[in-house]
Parts: sequence; C-alpha cells; structure tokens
Amino acid sequence: MIENKKINERVKKPELIRHNKNIYFIILAILCLILIFGFYWYELRPAQIRKECVETGFKVVKDKEFWSDTYKIIYDICLSNHGLKK
Repeated sequence: MIENKKINERVKKPELIRHNKNIYFIILAILCLILIFGFYWYELRPAQIRKECVETGFKVVKDKEFWSDTYKIIYDICLSNHGLKK
C-alpha cells in the first residue's frame, strides 16, 4: 500500500511541473501583451496624434498672415480633440 502511494506521487509530479510551466507561460504572455499595449498607448499613439495635428495646423495656416498664433490655436484644439494635453 505504501509503495503504491509513492508511485502515484511520482506520477503526479511531472503533471504538476507541466501545469506550472503552462501557468508561467500564460502569465508571461499576458505581461508581454500589457507592456506592448502600454507602449502603444503612451508612446506611439500620442506621437501619431501630434504628427497629425502638426500637419493639420500647417494646412490651415498655409496662407495666413499671423500664422504663428493661428497655428498654435489650431494645434492645441487638435490635441484636445484627440484627448491629449499640451
């Protein structure tokens, strides 16, 4: 009887190890996805929005006399429309 329990315990250990490896892989994959999303949301997205707002500002003020003030206003409005602060 005692020997049967020891054999059963030995059989279960590899399953637990395999199960633990799967859990670690899932946790690692979730952390990678969170990091990728965070990088996109806080780095790439604002850079793309600012680039778009610069282009919009220059298109609007191309032929204006007081282009500096007008550009600044257009740029700030564009940023706030996209949810960014200065």
